[in-house]
Amino acid sequence: MIMKWMALLLSGCCFASEGSTFDWLHHRGPNLDGIVFQDNLILGSIREVWKTNVGTGYSSIVTSQGRVITMGNEGGNEWVICLDSLTGGTLWKHEYACSLNPNMYAGGPNASPTVHNNRVFTLSREGHVFCLDLLDGSLIWSFHAESVGAKPPTWGYSGAPTVWKDRLILNVGDSGLALRLNDGEVIWSTAGGGAGYATPVPFEWNGQWMALLFAGKKLLCVDPENGRERWYVDWETNHDINAATPILIDNHIFISSAAGNGRSSLLSFTDIQAEVVWKNENLKNQFNTSVFFSGYIYGIDGNTGRHARLTCIDSKTGEVTWTKDTGFGSLRLVNDLLFVLDHEGVLHVVKAKPDQYDDVTQMKILDKPCWTVPTIDNGRLFARNASGDLVCINITE
Repeated sequence: MIMKWMALLLSGCCFASEGSTFDWLHHRGPNLDGIVFQDNLILGSIREVWKTNVGTGYSSIVTSQGRVITMGNEGGNEWVICLDSLTGGTLWKHEYACSLNPNMYAGGPNASPTVHNNRVFTLSREGHVFCLDLLDGSLIWSFHAESVGAKPPTWGYSGAPTVWKDRLILNVGDSGLALRLNDGEVIWSTAGGGAGYATPVPFEWNGQWMALLFAGKKLLCVDPENGRERWYVDWETNHDINAATPILIDNHIFISSAAGNGRSSLLSFTDIQAEVVWKNENLKNQFNTSVFFSGYIYGIDGNTGRHARLTCIDSKTGEVTWTKDTGFGSLRLVNDLLFVLDHEGVLHVVKAKPDQYDDVTQMKILDKPCWTVPTIDNGRLFARNASGDLVCINITE
């Protein structure tokens, strides 16, 4: 299938392993889909290994070569912090001035780091872009989005930097931004404040490379070589909150939003247009992205602070197969297991079955609110809450 082949290609050209096969180098995982398959994974007792605090924020966690990297904020200073994965001890921290800016939530950084070729790439809520050395945190280059006339959306930049070939693609400006990996030079850019909150998705289709950018009012498909628009689909929501990353399903795209007139849709596409296959309100993702597995989409339907539920839908029809009142949260898929972290800090391990909710085990691992999606690496799960408590959990025997 196109998607499986594309995922393998992306893994090789953009996210080649730099240590463990299962390093989680990007917000959406090794294949940009929120999924990892691990051989010989035997689910054991869930237990805490270590716990620390990394500062206020919602940045998720990436891992590489025994290092755990995320972002936080305290007292108007934001930082990128690197921890030892075995002990939780701080290995290095890159700090810079950046406002906390709470606005109906705790504030702090939203975007997650990306690791590529022993470098760490980050995007702050205000538009600072940094390239840091993975081993010691030293600054290699920096850039600021305001230099190309881009303005952050209401709740700050949130999409993770995404590597494609020799460049870094960011959901910045009205239609994206691409910087050269080696030195941060602008390859192509767009000005304005029309950015969405989702992570860019590069992919190859019929021999042509494209990139999806979920902007504030539309889903854009651009040429990652030059930033030129191929097609777009209007998608307006209250406060321009398009935050869940689009999901590629063979020659289709699933998009979802929850703010105001929330809904989801499956689109078919070519290199010049996209058309709606179905559209409904059965799975509305506010900002935590769903996962696709064996013909079905699993995700959190609903908003923070309101009634929300874990939901499974048939990707071909959009029809609901089951729901479970877990409340708001986020999820990853490991093999056939969903690791769901709810708002209250309870980790649910659930079988990814299309016909029924099958809860394997659960454990309270953090205090609320937990809005950030957890990360899986070599039998350990890393999770955090808004106040910056970060915990390492052993999940295998």
